[in-house]
Amino acid sequence: MRLLAASYKHSTAELTVNVLRQLAKHVSLTDPEAVLRFIASKQVSNSRKELLTTAYERWLRLQGLKVKLAKPRREKRLPYVPAEEDVDTLIALYPSATMTDTERAVDKRFIEFKSVNFRGFRG
Repeated sequence: MRLLAASYKHSTAELTVNVLRQLAKHVSLTDPEAVLRFIASKQVSNSRKELLTTAYERWLRLQGLKVKLAKPRREKRLPYVPAEEDVDTLIALYPSATMTDTERAVDKRFIEFKSVNFRGFRG
């Protein structure tokens, strides 16, 4: 409730409470060094560690402590791009009623001759 009174959105307050509950199960929230050691030792991604640290920082601010905690840097990861063979395998597994481009069977009913783009054809 105090998070909502501090003008945080409902979703932010809910997330913060859930994170604080998770932290409180493992370590005392009144000991900042123990909390930070626990977060650092956790086998999760750096973005999750940043989320845990931010939620704990909010809780400390609500307790009247102005502490700036060191947050782990997020790693920039490349998006997953499947190999062409994997895509071909997935397409082959779909029933023949689905279209190759959209993979939606419902689109096949609504296609008309004027819908086909012959100029953009690469074949």
